[in-house]
Amino acid sequence: MLGWDTIQQERRARKHERLRASSQQRNILEIIGRSPGYVKIGERGDRSVDVVLGWGGILASAILTVMYWSETMNGLLAIGLLLISIYFTVYQYYARKRDERKIIIAAQKRIGAIKTVDYVAYSLVELAPKISLPSSYLKSGYQIEHLHHGFGAWSPEVSDWLINCVPGDIKYRHEETRFALSPLTTDIIAPHVELRQALSGKRFSNDLKIRMRTDLVRNEDGYFPNTIELQRTDYLANLCTNDLSFREVIDASKRQTLYNGQDYFLKPVPGTGLELRPYFESNCSNQIGISTIAFTSDGYLVLVDQTVNNLQSSGLVAPSGSGSLDESDLTQLGGTGDLVEWLCIASQRELREELGIQADKSFDKLSNQILDRIQISALLMGFCVYLFRGGKPEFFFLASLSCSLSELSRNRKHTLGEEELSQPFVEIEDYRLDGRGSRADQVIRVLDKLREQERFRLSFPLEIQLLITKYICRNYRDKIENLLEVF
Repeated sequence: MLGWDTIQQERRARKHERLRASSQQRNILEIIGRSPGYVKIGERGDRSVDVVLGWGGILASAILTVMYWSETMNGLLAIGLLLISIYFTVYQYYARKRDERKIIIAAQKRIGAIKTVDYVAYSLVELAPKISLPSSYLKSGYQIEHLHHGFGAWSPEVSDWLINCVPGDIKYRHEETRFALSPLTTDIIAPHVELRQALSGKRFSNDLKIRMRTDLVRNEDGYFPNTIELQRTDYLANLCTNDLSFREVIDASKRQTLYNGQDYFLKPVPGTGLELRPYFESNCSNQIGISTIAFTSDGYLVLVDQTVNNLQSSGLVAPSGSGSLDESDLTQLGGTGDLVEWLCIASQRELREELGIQADKSFDKLSNQILDRIQISALLMGFCVYLFRGGKPEFFFLASLSCSLSELSRNRKHTLGEEELSQPFVEIEDYRLDGRGSRADQVIRVLDKLREQERFRLSFPLEIQLLITKYICRNYRDKIENLLEVF
């Protein structure tokens, strides 16, 4: 016999599924209504008949009510008007449903008219070796890593610079202007991408994001930048640029290429090679991402399994917390401020959301009090340019939680939206600090075991983070020791 809590949880899940289906249909209708090439509901020729009949049902109901209260109608007339009212009202309801179905079918046909050709499968073999980095990147120590689920460039010198920064060393300047997509992308590519996501049922919210416009490279005097230029963008812009970087979009009727993702972030060099465009030249959104791996107070490494509902790293093992930075993360710091402070605040928000330790107004007061008591200490370790995603920038953190794994499992509480995106990683003793030797050596052993046992299931953010973390553990043992002994 099912317990009351289980029954309530199933009811909430069914209600959430109904709301998501309804929201999905509304999203599709909204996309169609504001996109070129689609017929809006109000522009249909036979829509006027539906409106007249619908209002007829409402008018009949009003007449019936007035006549009833004025005692001027007989029973036969009352029944007749009631039937007419019911008929017209029901007709209006189903007429709207019919139109919505027709529009969704039109959306599916529109998607079929544009083909997205994905050549990332062979690009890692044929294109990746041809991609090189600008000289400024090479002089700053960047090296390209080809891993199981992508390839990107990171620099030990950049890690040295970031981990040794003190408050105030690196400032950011946030522009109020917004990254603008090309007319082609706005009119054709963006609606196509939105509709595909809406029809797939995967979670999608076009939140405001932050893009990076300054490369983390040394200047002519050998110094890294002390001010990073930021700009407003949105999640859809990233889907239409960075996430199409190894794809072509083709007009199926004309067999004509409308869009080639390579051109947005790569430029040809003499011979047959391709070179990464610096951020100030790139036509990609380049929204800033952040990834964190965290250890509990009793030494367990906490990771998550991405579900099939995730847009990125679907079905793979991911860091403890990862995501893109929202513009709202800057509200408490203003248009200028300390870059590392901002990244730390944003990384902790992402970590709390994914681990289910973020207080929320939908939770009860006691749960929020327990979650608020969990503290996080974090260390900025490095940076990577995701070449397989058009040069998207990503920062990496190592974190320590003030709670044990059992406390985390007992108290974690997700909103329904977050619950369907990630699942807690299975508790394994091999992924626990064993107390032998320094904490830095213990972390390296855990990461080596993780890579050995899950190597083909590691998402790119997690696999590249293992390399960066091991570099930090070998070269900054005191910082690892201080971080993991906080709690």
